Amino acid sequence: MKMLKQALIESFQQMHHYFKDSKDEIADKNTLLLLSVSLFGLPIVVLLLIVTPFIVPSWFITIGHWLFLPFFLITLLFSFYEKQKTHRSYGIIHTMVLTFMIVIMGLIIYINTVPYPESSATLVTAAMIVLPVLLIVPFHENILVLIFSFLVFLFMNKQYIVPEMQGSNIFNGLAGLIFGIMVSWIVTNLRAQDNKDKREIVARSTQDNLTGILNKSTVEKKCFTYLEESSAENCTLIVIDIDNFKNINDSQGHYAGDQVLSMFGEAVQHTFRETDLVGRIGGDEFLVLMKGLSDSALVAKKMERLNDRFRKLLANKINVNATCSYGAILKGSEYIPYISLFKMSDKILYLAKKTGKNHGTIMSVADYHKQIGNTEIMFIVDDSEINRSIIRSLFEDNFDILEAENGEEAIELIEKHQNIISIMLLDMMLPEMGGFLILDWLETQHCINHFPVIAISSDEDTKLHCLQLGVTDIVSKPFVPEILKKRVANATRK
Repeated sequence: MKMLKQALIESFQQMHHYFKDSKDEIADKNTLLLLSVSLFGLPIVVLLLIVTPFIVPSWFITIGHWLFLPFFLITLLFSFYEKQKTHRSYGIIHTMVLTFMIVIMGLIIYINTVPYPESSATLVTAAMIVLPVLLIVPFHENILVLIFSFLVFLFMNKQYIVPEMQGSNIFNGLAGLIFGIMVSWIVTNLRAQDNKDKREIVARSTQDNLTGILNKSTVEKKCFTYLEESSAENCTLIVIDIDNFKNINDSQGHYAGDQVLSMFGEAVQHTFRETDLVGRIGGDEFLVLMKGLSDSALVAKKMERLNDRFRKLLANKINVNATCSYGAILKGSEYIPYISLFKMSDKILYLAKKTGKNHGTIMSVADYHKQIGNTEIMFIVDDSEINRSIIRSLFEDNFDILEAENGEEAIELIEKHQNIISIMLLDMMLPEMGGFLILDWLETQHCINHFPVIAISSDEDTKLHCLQLGVTDIVSKPFVPEILKKRVANATRK
């Protein structure tokens, strides 16, 4: 008994969520159903009015039969008009659906009683079973329509049907009511379950499995759409990075790292508004778009609250210390496409992290152009600190320098900063993961054309292979500083 009760409660909850969360979808489907029913119903009624007198000589046309024609025509015009709209009102469509059900039931009850006092109520029974299947209406409203129709039918049966037929008609009407309720329950449950399954599939395709927030492709698509459709609105785009996440993975294992990511997802989801867009865009990198808001003080408070919530979650559950850093760009009413806004916030994050961890920087678009402008980033990948130091001294006046000393670190940084890297200098003779493996990865990830890559190698045999993998240029090692400067200038056209 408890299991049955629990099953009923779950079914009612599922149906409730279906009609609460899928109003737009239900309005669209009901519009199409009304259009289809009226489109097919109109010629069928005309055909029946013409053909039936020849098949059943005792049959005659009544006002009830004629009323089907204008009602189907009105329904057809209404649903066709609603079908042309981009956004439909659930309330208007729902009212029309209930009106359609009540009017159709009323006409069928009239036809099955008033003109034919000796007839059996088969049409009423059929209508009670079929109508709940045709249109999408909440279960309790279906019951009310069916009970109301049954009561009207009892009254009409008493008034117009001959006494010897009244008993069988009541039985037929009661059977229609019972089967109608059963069919309504089954069909509504199936629709709600189907909707739940579809939502779960959509959730799996749009949500990040580990954190439960939007995944990279979904959050970027939503940000792009918002900035295109609401280009005049203020907003703030924040790129957030968990500090020292690689150290957590290395020292405490990937399970601990996954828990940190999961808790950060929970913290960021509960810190920002439901209307804001929140997603994970990389390993330990997250993105937030705050709609309709570009207040630096409020953004700073939100980020402070996020860090506090994140630290408390970690302390309570896994006893790991971690913080986050961020870069935020405040957009006014000017139009800026998503990719440009993202590059700005990503570069602000990069510069913020250069000054230390657990830190964030917030800039308006105007301040960004004044303070940062088009500063370019050179990515140096070389295991030799001496080589990196020489290259750094050659280019630090013209570029911000980003460095990696091995292939794994290089790929991690490219994943985070590929949109703001201006040029990459790649030593082909790295230990463990060599330069060719990095080039292969760049090609498979379609990053090889995002920025010019200059390969540095002492092996003549590798040069042709490098060019085949899409590098922009090759410099022999040991390199001559002046030659390297010229090659970089050519690659970046500086």
